[in-house]
Amino acid sequence: MNILKNKYIYGFLTVVIGFLIAAGPQTVFQVCGVHEHSENVMKCFWTARAELGVGVSISILGLLSAIFGNPILRLGLTAGVLLNGILALLIPTVLIGVCGSNHMNCRALTLPALSVLSILIVAVSVIQAVYLRYTNKEGTQEDGKQTVND
Repeated sequence: MNILKNKYIYGFLTVVIGFLIAAGPQTVFQVCGVHEHSENVMKCFWTARAELGVGVSISILGLLSAIFGNPILRLGLTAGVLLNGILALLIPTVLIGVCGSNHMNCRALTLPALSVLSILIVAVSVIQAVYLRYTNKEGTQEDGKQTVND
């Protein structure tokens, strides 16, 4: 695959998945929200807020990856996307969570959607990192030392 084509495909996928992680809990696979007559805010509301930040971060890193051509820089941006993807998975499953009741929309729809999107962005980032590592034309590994090819 052409390196130029790869950077645009990865950038596009990352921006789209990041946007879905950010906007999905607010729109398409919506969380419960805040009730006017209750002082309690549901956990899924805070999960949606946190995913908004993580999703925007993933989208920005994907956009930067499509803009820059340096493979080493793109590898660093990919690592950032990978770590944000892991965080996007941990927020609804471990760190904040969603509502406990199985009949709630956030448990039935938001949690599976965020899990699939997060695993997808992690998988795409791992594939991109391996691709960038083995197609890097700027340096080669020899005896554990980085050398620059002229």
